[in-house]
Amino acid sequence: MKKKRTDYSRLRYEQELAAKQRKAKKEGHPAGGQSAKGQEQESSRFFFLRGILLPNLSNILLNNLLFLLLCLPVIALFELTLVTGAVIFLAGAWLFTAILAPGMSALYHRAFEYTRKVAVSVRISFFTFFAKNFKVAAGTGLFLGFLWLICGIYLFGGNGQDLTTTLIYYFVVLVLFFLVSCYTVMVMAQVSQFDLPIKAILKNAVLLIPSCGWRGALLALLQMAYVLLLFSNLWLGLLLFFLGIPNLIILLAAHMLWPRLSKLLLKES
Repeated sequence: MKKKRTDYSRLRYEQELAAKQRKAKKEGHPAGGQSAKGQEQESSRFFFLRGILLPNLSNILLNNLLFLLLCLPVIALFELTLVTGAVIFLAGAWLFTAILAPGMSALYHRAFEYTRKVAVSVRISFFTFFAKNFKVAAGTGLFLGFLWLICGIYLFGGNGQDLTTTLIYYFVVLVLFFLVSCYTVMVMAQVSQFDLPIKAILKNAVLLIPSCGWRGALLALLQMAYVLLLFSNLWLGLLLFFLGIPNLIILLAAHMLWPRLSKLLLKES
């Protein structure tokens, strides 16, 4: 990853971040009282609620609704596969992941904008980023979609001869499901923030899984739990989708991962 570190210097809106750093250096440290680090920690305790969720609630719900519309073809075709067993529906679901992934990358990008406190006037809208980043996101989406569909086939189609065999089988499948979920979070974090070729994104996502530690693991568990709920109880899953649960998970991902990703991936000037 160290050899590829310079590629990450091409962060979207990096000029804006550099401007903030220059401004902070000019202002210097506050005199007396709390240190700048202490004040930052104090102000960030409720930043997710006060700085991300509440001020942007209307945009968050709207973007989540747009993402829901992009997800419906994949959900419908996968459900048809479970009901009918026809492979043609599964192939259709895989092809539609090329649309779902750019939508997810747009949600991630918006979430990182809120977390990084990007000014409203320079934020990119959902569909603007969807179109701008479609090629790279669609390519990674087809790869991730293949992994998710394979996990889904083994999870919903596995049969064991006895209880012990069944438990071991589903334990292995759930571990693989968890790893794919971790991998997806790391891929989307890169696609939404960095101008990188698909090969670099897929390769570096593997290295980012251990680097992000428990943060990535927690977010992957939340993502995996929601996907399992969605396909085990479709109507409850769609209700939670409509209420914004997937976008809330993505917002948490951006809020928790950005401090770590910025230290790992951004080139220091």
